[in-house]
Amino acid sequence: MMGRDESSVSKVIKRIERSPAWCSRLEALREESKSGNNNIIPVYHEEIFGLIFDKYEEEYLERFTNPRRGNAPDAQEVLRFWDYLKASGHDSLNLIDAEYGGHEDFADILPMSWTDAIMLVFRRVLTAKTAYVLTPLLLLCYGLARRWSALVPVFTAVSAVTFISCVVLLKLRKFRASLLAAVGAVAVSMAAMWGLASFSGGKLYTPGGTVLNLNTKEHTLTLSPELWGKGHIVFRINADNYDTIKEIFCRVNNKGGYVSTGFNYHSSPNIILEPEITGETLTLEVKYTDIDGIEHGAFTFSYDVGKLRFEASKNFILYMQDSWLFISRTAGSATVYASISYDYADDVVECLYYGINKDDPDTMFIPVTGDDVIFSGDDDGIKYVSSYLVFRDGTKSETRRAE
Repeated sequence: MMGRDESSVSKVIKRIERSPAWCSRLEALREESKSGNNNIIPVYHEEIFGLIFDKYEEEYLERFTNPRRGNAPDAQEVLRFWDYLKASGHDSLNLIDAEYGGHEDFADILPMSWTDAIMLVFRRVLTAKTAYVLTPLLLLCYGLARRWSALVPVFTAVSAVTFISCVVLLKLRKFRASLLAAVGAVAVSMAAMWGLASFSGGKLYTPGGTVLNLNTKEHTLTLSPELWGKGHIVFRINADNYDTIKEIFCRVNNKGGYVSTGFNYHSSPNIILEPEITGETLTLEVKYTDIDGIEHGAFTFSYDVGKLRFEASKNFILYMQDSWLFISRTAGSATVYASISYDYADDVVECLYYGINKDDPDTMFIPVTGDDVIFSGDDDGIKYVSSYLVFRDGTKSETRRAE
């Protein structure tokens, strides 16, 4: 009936026995019986022919879904077309027109659904084949975007349009489905990456987790003097974005060459300068190299050392202390002390004005050591004190209060 000899039929039955998915169906059709010479042999119900045909059908379709050579088509597409042929009542799969040598027109095949078309694309996202195309294309676009940042939304729009076009062509069954799915997979990956880059402050996030900075503009460096001890001034380097700064260099008073500021334990450039200050003026020249090795700067800063020390000391007192007075309460008495960091900021304060239980200080006091006793009295008589400082440059601080 099947045109197969006994050996071929025995082999396909063996393959059915070895397959977990098919073995149970075979056992349901098999029974034991005795042959004429009284041996135990298997006999089968007549449905065995249908089971063998089904097995042949599966193995036949595997020639398409898992070919020995060449690229495999989409398995779901093959099965969908096969089910269509069976449902259409084709008794003979004569797909070639013998008279004209051409293929029949299957115009009655239903179009692919939108879900099927989109999933066909997404199944190929980040596969090895699409990665071969995505990687060089991404590097090319990244180089162009670094030079012309206005191309970022263009890349996003082109990728999105390409993805949508591939989905539409897949639904209409135009061109090769495998090629359209691969192109659509690359396009949707590019659209996602460049779309995020449009809203991420100039950063491109790749599927592998790498962050590529698209911002190549020159950063303007500034210096902030800080007091780190009595008379010891350092300079903090400020930039609007440190991500693309690879290394920072500095030169003092136009002497010698530029020297690297070094790196911290995060392998980031050190942003604290501690130059040796010897004269009445100080000149600092700062430049940096970006992650592409391009040098930017130098940025030049000149300071009057006297004024610099005064301002640094003044800022230390203003911003590093919450109050300049404190109240000590013991055994029913209270003492008000001055608390000015003279170790770090001497020769800056002219005088201090204070008020006992007053919001407006009206009594002048000239500090000597910074820890002077200002006032003593009964504990109940001193609720709070207020104070402000007058500096030697004629400026004064805001009023602060101590409980």
